[in-house]
Amino acid sequence: MDDLYDKPVFKGYSLWLCSADAALQAYLRSVVDALADEYNSPKWDPHITLIGSVALDPEELLERLSTLSSSRSLSVTLPNVAIKDLYFQCVMAKVEETWELMELNRKARDLFGKTGDPSFWPHMSLVYGHFGEDEKRAMAKRIEENWDVVGRTVRIDRIQVWNTNGKPESWTKVGEVLLQP
Repeated sequence: MDDLYDKPVFKGYSLWLCSADAALQAYLRSVVDALADEYNSPKWDPHITLIGSVALDPEELLERLSTLSSSRSLSVTLPNVAIKDLYFQCVMAKVEETWELMELNRKARDLFGKTGDPSFWPHMSLVYGHFGEDEKRAMAKRIEENWDVVGRTVRIDRIQVWNTNGKPESWTKVGEVLLQP
């Protein structure tokens, strides 16, 4: 499955955790966009992937997803910036692993038959791409020093469904389910 996250083209539909806080979303998008411009990497809407690569038609996916609408909204903290050696997990803000977040992921995995996927590693990607280790560390340090990301709390109040077939520039939002306040 890590192989899926290491290529610049993705397959399937993804469930993204997002915030209704327009100012926060715009700020996080400005961070992604600035880094994308500087490092010639793709742009996308900031999110926390709940599960990815779901191979269902959008109508069935949204119908199943509606059962999660009884889940409560939650707050998570972005404690630090991390790096990995995967295209879609290159430089990212790590997301605090709260019980509520991990339970929501477990429910989604059960609902969509994704229990065999690798362990959930919650994060919010800030840069996609293949870069050397030193360059990724420099990016992470720059993010920590120049942008107000680390320590930020994000209120998650919706699960969005995105068609993530292809490159990030072609991804489109299909729908969303609101979580309970």
